[in-house]
This record gives sequence, structure tokens and C-alpha cells, in this order.
Amino acid sequence: MERRRNIYFIIIVACLIYAVSDYFIAMRQSYDKYVSGEYYFRQKAYTVDTHSDSWFLTPEALNTDYSDPKNILLSSNNVSVYAVDPHDGVCTVYYGDNVIEDFPISNLRFENDDAEFFYGRKTYTYDEYIDLVGKMSKDELKSLRVSDKKMANFTDIKGSMYILIIFDVALAIILFLLYRGEQDHWFNVVMLIGALYGVFFEIITMIMYSQIF
Repeated sequence: MERRRNIYFIIIVACLIYAVSDYFIAMRQSYDKYVSGEYYFRQKAYTVDTHSDSWFLTPEALNTDYSDPKNILLSSNNVSVYAVDPHDGVCTVYYGDNVIEDFPISNLRFENDDAEFFYGRKTYTYDEYIDLVGKMSKDELKSLRVSDKKMANFTDIKGSMYILIIFDVALAIILFLLYRGEQDHWFNVVMLIGALYGVFFEIITMIMYSQIF
């Protein structure tokens, strides 16, 4: 019987260790994909109209196709867009449902340090990245700000980890009370339940998150 208890205890502890390590591994995987460029942030920018007032009276302006979102943005001020991939003086701009290639960077204005991140001159450290992504709301993770909402999947793993931790704390309290009350039969039953719960919990979470990254 003592041997069974030891086996149950090892299983319970192993499941807990696995859940905690899985969380930290998921965070590191997400950051590594950010560093490699697979995950990235689109930087918020505002349009700047570089045309002079007299330009709007020229034949070129009159013949401009304003049904084209790119032309609308080139003639607009302070319209909020998301920008990414700077090269040769142009970049890709996201405006609503429109993806506009080769948009002039000179027609964009960035605030704070956004330009540094946009040009890649500055990147987030591991702690900065985890803090930023971890605090994003579901709406933000569905927005154009991030390249893939999977960037924050480690937060789901964190929730699962906490569930198992809370369960194990409650399990430890119950086992302590049963041990003090010399309820050997129920002590063994509860330990078995705890071990089985841990195993099934890890199997289920592993299936759920097997395609997470």
C-alpha cells in the first residue's frame, strides 16, 4: 500500500511539474517566433497629406481615382492605419479591410518609439514581449496590431496551469485532514483520484494545445 501511495504521489507531482514547465516553454516559443520574424507587431501610424493646397486644383488631382483606398490615404491627414515591412521608402499599410502595398513612408507619422519598432531598430526584450502580449485583450489580439493571435496562446496554458495548482492545493489539504484523522482508506482513494485527475488533465490539455504553436 505504501508503494501505491508513492506512485500516486509521483504522478501528482510529475503532472504539476509538467503543467508549470509547459507554460514557461510556451512563453519562450512565442518569443522565439517573434525574434525569428514569424510573429510580429504592426505599428500604428497616422497619414500625412504631403500635397500643397494648390495641388488639388491640378489636372493630376482632378484625374485621381479616389475609389482607390491608397489615393484616399495619400490625400488624408491623421487617418489611423497599421504599417509594416519598410523597404525602399515604402511599406505595407493596413486600413480597415484594405491591404495597401508600396505606400510611401513619407506619408506616415509615428508616435513615441513606434518608428523605432517599425524600422526594426528596436525590438522587445523577452520580459517586455511577454508583458505586452500577456496584457492584450481578446479584441486587441484579433486586431491588425498582431500578426497572429496565437502569439498569446501561452495565456491559455497559464489558465490551465492555475486550475491544476488550485486542485492540487485543495487535494493536499484534504489529504492532510484524512491523514490526521487516520482515515487510511479514504486517504488512498483521494490520492488515486488526484493521480487520475492529473493524468487525464494533462492528456486533455495536451490534445487541446497540441496545435497551439
